[in-house]
Amino acid sequence: MRGGGEELNGGGSYITAQGCNNSDDPSGFIFKDCYIFRSDPIWLGRNYRPYSRVGFADNYMENIIISEDWNASFIPEMKKQQSIVNREFTTYSETNCRGPGSDMWKRVPWEKKLSEDQANKFASTSSFIDGNGWLAQCRT
Repeated sequence: MRGGGEELNGGGSYITAQGCNNSDDPSGFIFKDCYIFRSDPIWLGRNYRPYSRVGFADNYMENIIISEDWNASFIPEMKKQQSIVNREFTTYSETNCRGPGSDMWKRVPWEKKLSEDQANKFASTSSFIDGNGWLAQCRT
């Protein structure tokens, strides 16, 4: 993966900005088997609606990931009670990532810690985002 990320008023850059209006919305982003690099530090992602789902699985990350990795404070109601709301409204995860940017020791405490089985289901195009439905209809 190579790119600039999203710039927000000098407040940093983000690889993802994902959002859903409710918990029934099955959308989200998965980054699997990617090489993530850039010249400047970057956040893995942020929400732009109350619900958000993003997963990074089996990626190589250069030492550019901001250690707190996720930011969910862009929705006003989330700024008030960020640690509580984030657990309820977001699914942000990293599984089996490697490289100097994959060090998890300073990550946000509310990042989801998925089991290998959960991570495989989350990153599977057949089970996530109804992949057996619409993806099967796409041309290759």
